[in-house]
Amino acid sequence: DEDFPWRYTPAPADTGLHRLTPWIALLVLEEATEFEDGKNIQNRPLPFITIKGDLTKLLPRHDELWAWAHVHVNQAVHAGSDVVAPDTGAALSQFESLLRTNADMAYSRLMSPRDLAENKTYHAFVVPAFETGRRAGLNLDIPPDLDAAAPAWGGAARPEAGNFPYYLPWEFRTGAMGDFEFLV
Repeated sequence: DEDFPWRYTPAPADTGLHRLTPWIALLVLEEATEFEDGKNIQNRPLPFITIKGDLTKLLPRHDELWAWAHVHVNQAVHAGSDVVAPDTGAALSQFESLLRTNADMAYSRLMSPRDLAENKTYHAFVVPAFETGRRAGLNLDIPPDLDAAAPAWGGAARPEAGNFPYYLPWEFRTGAMGDFEFLV
C-alpha cells in the first residue's frame, strides 16, 4: 500500500520540512561478514539478525530515514509539466481520486542509502525503525517511559543493541555494470 511505510509510525511529522520518518527501514548487509542469523530464537515473535561491527557505519542515519521511503505513482497526478505541483491541495485531491479509480497505480518503496560493491552478495532486511518495534520483535521489555519515537539504533545504550528483528529478508548479488550511476 502506498502509505505502508508511514502507517504505524510513532514519530510526529515535521510539517515545516514535510518529513515523516517511516516505522520500517531497509538494511542492506554483506553476506557472512556484517551479520549472522540470530541464535536464540526461543520466545521471539520474529526472526532476527545480529549485526557484526559498528552500527553507525553499517546502518543508515536514523534522522535521514524519511528520505529513504517514498510513494511512486504510475500516472501523472496533476496537470502541467512541473515536477512539483504548485498547489499541494489540488495535487492531493487528484492523487486521492486516482487511488479511488485504481489503487494499483501507486505504491510505496523503501530504499537503502548504502553504496554497493561490484560482484558481491548482499542480504536485505525490512526492520523496525523505532526502538519500541525492535524490542517488541525481540520480546524484550518496553519500559513505560521509553519514548515511542526513539530510534532503533544509535543514541542511548539499549539491551541487545546489535540484534534486529526483521519482517522480510531477501538476498541479491550485484554485477559489474548497471548500477544507478551507470544508468543515469
